[in-house]
Amino acid sequence: MATAITIEILEAFLNCKFKAQLRLNGQQGTKSDYEGGLSELRADVRLKAIQKIRFQQSGNTPTNGIVLNRATLSDGVPFLINADLFADRLSIHFDGLKKVDGDSDLGDFHYVPILFYEGHKIRKPQRLLLEVLSFLLARVQGKHPSIGIIYHGSENGTEAKTGRSRY
Repeated sequence: MATAITIEILEAFLNCKFKAQLRLNGQQGTKSDYEGGLSELRADVRLKAIQKIRFQQSGNTPTNGIVLNRATLSDGVPFLINADLFADRLSIHFDGLKKVDGDSDLGDFHYVPILFYEGHKIRKPQRLLLEVLSFLLARVQGKHPSIGIIYHGSENGTEAKTGRSRY
């Protein structure tokens, strides 16, 4: 059976094509201490970002853990955390989605992807990953988001809105 393309494989591809090939062939390897530390930092950024989102939403808890399809997005929930898209050979995990104004197949709104990133500075791989997530999201909602949001590991846990990549 063919391995599904996941967000981990996409991230690996953006950083090391050989690592992505190994992952696609089902080889995982052993995580280094460095990778473990990055995972811990990303979990910390994720926690702080979700707390910030809850605060911005006046205590409303974002919807958590849904399967992305047109029906679930049509509900118009302001924030979605941990959403999964399954299609063909894809099994893509979205850290989050934010509802924004603008016409789409869903109505007078659409969603933009959210990434949680442990680094202090947003680099090309994160922008490209956000672009891929936007492309995949467009398949579901009928509109390509013009921006995406990255919550990153700056000292104050700020969010950075990034436009479409032009690479």
